[in-house]
Amino acid sequence: MPFLRYPSILLLLASIIKNTTTAHSKSEHYSSKKQISTYNTAFNKHNFNKMYIHPSPQFHTQSNRHHQFSPNCKPKNNTQSLLLLQPCHNIDPQFIQYITMLRNLLTAIAISVSLTSIAQHDHIHINLKENPVLFHQTAAEYRALCYQAFNLATLRVKELPKKEFKKNKLAIITDIDETILDNSYSEAQLIKESRRYSSEAWMEWTEKAAATPVPGAQDFLKFAASRGIEIFYISNRSTEEINSTITNLSKYDLPFADSAHMLFKTTEDSKKSRREQVTSEYKVILLLGDNLNDFSEIFEKGSIETRFAKTDAAKDDWGKKFIVLPNCIYGEWENAI
Repeated sequence: MPFLRYPSILLLLASIIKNTTTAHSKSEHYSSKKQISTYNTAFNKHNFNKMYIHPSPQFHTQSNRHHQFSPNCKPKNNTQSLLLLQPCHNIDPQFIQYITMLRNLLTAIAISVSLTSIAQHDHIHINLKENPVLFHQTAAEYRALCYQAFNLATLRVKELPKKEFKKNKLAIITDIDETILDNSYSEAQLIKESRRYSSEAWMEWTEKAAATPVPGAQDFLKFAASRGIEIFYISNRSTEEINSTITNLSKYDLPFADSAHMLFKTTEDSKKSRREQVTSEYKVILLLGDNLNDFSEIFEKGSIETRFAKTDAAKDDWGKKFIVLPNCIYGEWENAI
């Protein structure tokens, strides 16, 4: 039945039934101030009573006996849009027992449906990650996009006039994950184990220092360092991950793999202050990232439309100062959906 997709409805029904049975167990002239909206509601079940909740101050049973509400229970006028739930009289104990059983059954069904819905939602979420991970790991097009990005970055470095190197300390700011290091293996493992991303699972992964370089990253960073350009790794990995990250970068002889060049997250997600820390001493010639937040704070926490507009406004920077790497597994774009 369609309503079974919405366990909150079942819980609401169970709550209403609970309130009804509680009221029926009170004295004959018990008066309640609780009200519900004016939907005519009927309850029919074989040899049990048929109840109607409607503006008419009457209570009907199958034998058509009429029980009046006490004066204190009557609506103030005929056009009143809210009415009382509890009639002011006693009721057959057998009926109360049945209603209690029904309430418990609805509650059990609601809990079962809720748990099923959660499991299905997790399964759908995990399935949504499969193709993006496969794209990163099996698509030649992904590798081509990475090489293209780093070839463009190399060209930008080669275009720098010699005087820039003489009068300025030059630096490149780069993100790490899915920009320099490929972590798709971690995502693949989560899918295989039907698990969702968690900070604990991520820490387990980074502790292994098992990520591999994104295609083209190794050659580009070594080339830039050979030109006297310092590399700063600004990442939202936690500071607890600095040592394992240095180990991982060092496996592939990536330059400036030391704590002085690792600006990791402490308390805030925004990278603005960390970028400013670098720009206060260096002239930053390039920023590399897979997420627009890696380039400027103006892209943070925006809607799809806002992010589109700001990306269009910065169109002259893409491929010149901002080099974007492909990442369809995760990113700020997910939060905008």
